[in-house]
Amino acid sequence: MRHDIDKEQHLCDILGFQDDHEKLEFEAEMIHLDIMHQIRLLMSGRGMTHEVLACELNVSDDDLTGLFSADRLADLRLLARLQRIFGVRFELIPKAASAYDEDEEPEDENQDEHVPVPAIA
Repeated sequence: MRHDIDKEQHLCDILGFQDDHEKLEFEAEMIHLDIMHQIRLLMSGRGMTHEVLACELNVSDDDLTGLFSADRLADLRLLARLQRIFGVRFELIPKAASAYDEDEEPEDENQDEHVPVPAIA
């Protein structure tokens, strides 16, 4: 896990963002690419081709390529459609922001640091 954080920090250092908006856009693209990586793993596990997924989503091959390259970011409707196609449910697991600070080392690199989420009454 720390290796991924180091790679992201290295990319941030190289890119030298002009402002906070640019950094926020980069962070959104990183989240999107993490999601698309999971989709690629699901596709691989099922032997699904790019063309078949495009057909299932009712989008063009170019549109799907744009999703995988982060030229176009996924919205929640697309994620809902992907859940239906693959018969899965995507979970969002909050992590402490301090886990991403470069000065702090996670206690155990093999275990994700989770933030407890209070129950909603």
